[in-house]
Amino acid sequence: MGINLSRKFFHLFFSLFLYLLYLNLSLKNFQIFLGIFLIICLAWEFLRLKKPTLLPFKNLWGRLLKNKEKNKPTDAFFYLLGITGATFFSPYQTLGLLILILGISDPLAEISGKILKGRKIFNEKTLSGTLTFFISSLLLTFWYFKEISLTKMVLFSFILTLTELFTERDNLWIPLVGAFFARFFLTS
Repeated sequence: MGINLSRKFFHLFFSLFLYLLYLNLSLKNFQIFLGIFLIICLAWEFLRLKKPTLLPFKNLWGRLLKNKEKNKPTDAFFYLLGITGATFFSPYQTLGLLILILGISDPLAEISGKILKGRKIFNEKTLSGTLTFFISSLLLTFWYFKEISLTKMVLFSFILTLTELFTERDNLWIPLVGAFFARFFLTS
């Protein structure tokens, strides 16, 4: 199975778009935006699964779907749900970091795993992809929070790496687990 680069670029650019909104909106306005977008995405998912002929541009969005998403909600829906949920638990200053990790580390892990074709360690996840996720999330955490101890940064990145490795819907669980960890351990 090859790399769906258009999907990875969409993942990255949507994350950067959300990150820019996060930088420019208050928490309340960011939550309102996410809520509206989540409702639109939910309606789109419903139509895509129940009445796909009503949706335009199937040639564009059809290429972004994984095979397992043809008859199930997409990772994009779970991405929005995870980020929206994280806004209620995460300290607002760490929410941007979670968006960046989800938007950069997660696609990098898949690309690395596919290119390097490393040893599979769980389901379709490879050692090289897992190490890429850990290193990139650690670098992003260091860039974002230079004042936090290295031990907390490593633990935070390790917890998120395990979340990415062992969950099927990592787009949902990475921001939620990261939000809880940030609330109780990272910023305390």
